Amino acid sequence: MFKIARTTLDLWIKLEKHQGNANRPHPDKAGRPYKIKDLQAFKSFVETTAFSQAKDLVPLFEQTFGYCVSYANILFALKKLGWSHKKRVFSIDNPAK
Repeated sequence: MFKIARTTLDLWIKLEKHQGNANRPHPDKAGRPYKIKDLQAFKSFVETTAFSQAKDLVPLFEQTFGYCVSYANILFALKKLGWSHKKRVFSIDNPAK
């Protein structure tokens, strides 16, 4: 009637007996793991470290944590922590005439 293989039906029956429904189990964390392993430690590192640009954090991160990350990884982690990309407003010594 539904034109499925008997092995598929047996698998669905087994899943329903095991977990109560026939939905496929999904892993908790799917995809590529993060390069920065401990986000809480990174958050405290960013809050205590003085820097003007995110690219200044790359060598400081490597010294503090002992492994290499790229600039893109730093930007992704800052975005994940809720830090913005706002530009600095520079003061002008001579006002426009």
